Amino acid sequence: MVEENINTMADLYKRVLPALRSKKKELHLKNIFSANEKNIWNCLRKKKWNKTGDLTLFDIVSDILNLKEEDFLIFIKQEERR
Repeated sequence: MVEENINTMADLYKRVLPALRSKKKELHLKNIFSANEKNIWNCLRKKKWNKTGDLTLFDIVSDILNLKEEDFLIFIKQEERR
């Protein structure tokens, strides 16, 4: 998936945590208080990254920062139904 001494998904999550926190703050400013780092991560992991082969760290951070609020809300509603 990603190089740069990242061996596990947990390592990758820690590496992109600042971007996840930034997106959470942005979503909170838009009154989407259900947003947290973990569900933003899961949204992208399940809906976007599972369809993609090799991702760079740049791609992952870009996807986090460019996640549309509508896509996130749809994901949350789908997860609530499960």
